[in-house]
Amino acid sequence: HVALICYVDAAKVLNLVPKRCVLVERETTYSNILNSWKAFWQSFADGEILRDVTLFKGTIAQALQQLPQVYNFVNLDFLGPWTDEVERTVRRLFHNGRLENESVVSITLSEARRFIDNPIPQYSLVEEPHKNFVVEKFKALTKGTGYTPVYLWHHNYNETSSYPMITIVFRVRKKAS
Repeated sequence: HVALICYVDAAKVLNLVPKRCVLVERETTYSNILNSWKAFWQSFADGEILRDVTLFKGTIAQALQQLPQVYNFVNLDFLGPWTDEVERTVRRLFHNGRLENESVVSITLSEARRFIDNPIPQYSLVEEPHKNFVVEKFKALTKGTGYTPVYLWHHNYNETSSYPMITIVFRVRKKAS
């Protein structure tokens, strides 16, 4: 599952604290898989990273409303391209003070046809302009919040997925007041 792979890799590289991390999944099948993996964390190499992670079944907007924690890692795994809902969620994350002073935000978007209202997104996820579009939108949404985003990396899942997907990872830092 992409969210778990991204989380484990990011946690190791960026020295994230699992107790302050949340993974949100709205599909029951994948939510059950994540819960199972968390329950058997001892079975995996680097599995201790999973032990204290908060898993939430539902939408990202629901998680932000129901989980009052402040996080150092948030994985925003959206089921489709950049939309107004994605934009509102990212804005809410920053404006509601849900991130620590130094945090990582990972955004996964896809072109899964079942999740796209308009079958022709502004840019195809297999093209570089889409990554640039998301990076610029993300940076614009942090303006005036006290956070400065730094693009870290991205990964296209075009060869390993049945539909184009991209994960874009940012480190965000709160400016000292």
